[in-house]
Amino acid sequence: MGLNPDCTIIFIHTPKAAGSTLWRVIHRQYDKTSCFQIKSSDSRDYRELPIEERRQKKILRGHIYYGTHEFVPGPFTYITMLRDPVDRIISHYYFVLRTPHHGLYDEVTSRNLTLRDYVLSGLRGETNNGQTRLIAGEESTSLPYGQCPPELLETAKRNIEKDFTLVGLTERFDETLILLKRAF
Repeated sequence: MGLNPDCTIIFIHTPKAAGSTLWRVIHRQYDKTSCFQIKSSDSRDYRELPIEERRQKKILRGHIYYGTHEFVPGPFTYITMLRDPVDRIISHYYFVLRTPHHGLYDEVTSRNLTLRDYVLSGLRGETNNGQTRLIAGEESTSLPYGQCPPELLETAKRNIEKDFTLVGLTERFDETLILLKRAF
């Protein structure tokens, strides 16, 4: 599959799905000035860049929702990594517990939340079909916790078919790297 060399790659980094590891691999393949880490979930820090600066960024990465392409001045494609949802949430919970600077650390530890409590707390939408929400472009705050309709999964599937070059699996990381190399 030949990809337009001017294509901007948008990497939806799903928390606790090997995204940091994949980013380190990808980041070594690109000139550092062409990489941009989006820090706001609504891509505000990227979309507020002057258009000429956005044109220079060829690989974007962040804990972002599908839709960032609306601000890309030119061709684009998405990539992401997915992980078994139960394993991902367990990993996320323990990551919060061992990371004092994490935004949820104080609340989880002060309330002494168990894994079950954490998942059911609704503190973050990512514990409620977070991967589907990211790919569907549905911010966690727009749907109440526990209410992720089947249509959202269908939207995520359509987005994958339409705009994703690669959806890798954490559980098959090495194979994902091979597919990534072939695609790009």
